[in-house]
Amino acid sequence: MKTWVNEDRRPRSALTVYLLPDCPGGDRARRLAHEAVQQHPQVRVTLVDLSVPGAPPPPEVFSVPTWMLNGRVFSLGNPEPARLMAALTHESNRDIDHDS
Repeated sequence: MKTWVNEDRRPRSALTVYLLPDCPGGDRARRLAHEAVQQHPQVRVTLVDLSVPGAPPPPEVFSVPTWMLNGRVFSLGNPEPARLMAALTHESNRDIDHDS
């Protein structure tokens, strides 16, 4: 499991990507997750390699890659980058509204 967090900011949202080393979209998923970190440093991004023994994935994860945003399935397979970034912006704005 790899988690990216901007240590200067408290994560406001969580993006988790479930992968297998040989899944066809794995390389693209890793690049897109890294892009999400760069554009949205307030989001905690975690890549979970399902081939590594550990806690079982949530029941909603039945294919890879699966993208979960704040505990809910966001995408089965890789999302379009613009859709992902828009969702992260929306979540960030929503979190800021709740803090006010």
